[in-house]
Amino acid sequence: MEKEIFRLKETIDKSIVIFLEKDGDVCWKNYIGRETKKTEKLSYPTLKKNEYLDMVKMFGENQSVYKDTKRYSRVKVKNDNSSWRKVFKEVEKWRRAQD
Repeated sequence: MEKEIFRLKETIDKSIVIFLEKDGDVCWKNYIGRETKKTEKLSYPTLKKNEYLDMVKMFGENQSVYKDTKRYSRVKVKNDNSSWRKVFKEVEKWRRAQD
């Protein structure tokens, strides 16, 4: 894992980190819906609901690791037709900052 991180360091350093916040139950329904539709063999097992929600909780609790990053945003989104605009605005903000 460490070798992979260093191999991708330049890409990671140039990345924009956007934490998309959703209600945990909505996240679970989206995740399990995607996982059950996949037809190819996965390289990892599908998580159980409690495992998935624990992972979501840990991501939320550990967002501080990104706060010193120059390109970090936290965006609350929903399963709707307009939340993508919030994410797009954040990406545009970071693109303008690079120019």
